[in-house]
Amino acid sequence: MSEEMPIENQGKEPEKDAQDQVNNQDQYESITEEEITAEAVNLSQSSVGVINAELVRMSSSGAQDITATDVEIRQGGAVAITAQEITISQGGVVAAQAENITLSDGGIGIAQGSELGLSGSQSGLILAESVEMKDSRAGMIIAKQVGAQSIQTKLLLAGQVDGPVETLLDTQQAAIIGLVSGAVIGLVMFALKMLTGQRS
Repeated sequence: MSEEMPIENQGKEPEKDAQDQVNNQDQYESITEEEITAEAVNLSQSSVGVINAELVRMSSSGAQDITATDVEIRQGGAVAITAQEITISQGGVVAAQAENITLSDGGIGIAQGSELGLSGSQSGLILAESVEMKDSRAGMIIAKQVGAQSIQTKLLLAGQVDGPVETLLDTQQAAIIGLVSGAVIGLVMFALKMLTGQRS
């Protein structure tokens, strides 16, 4: 197995840095200013466009698109991540899809996965089988099971909820609103039909 090598954009000229990376064929299959393909990628204080790897570790770094098996981010972020395991601490991602997502003191725009764990974090939309949240907020949560410790959400649609949740709309309230809205729309359509019939 090749030795992991961090990528740092400090004190190197672009041409020399590119040549150094080309010489490390065991570490990287290909690398440009916009894309990295490798078994393992370590980023520190760097910015990359696209990453394709088995393992990605980022510290104080950013990326546009990451596709990997395991992704670990600390004090960094990405626009989109697709992986098996995602762990983010003091960072964020716009859209993340993985089997397991763990987020602490960070933010996710859209999180989709089997198991999600949030602590001291915020999310716009959560779609998951199981969600565990502590001291966190979400715009909308759609899940089969939610474990809560002091969380807030505007809309919660869940089969089972364990713990206190502060919400504007839960599953039952959303269902009631749906029924009432359907009834109101039905009455309006009926009234319009009657008025149209009388005029004709």
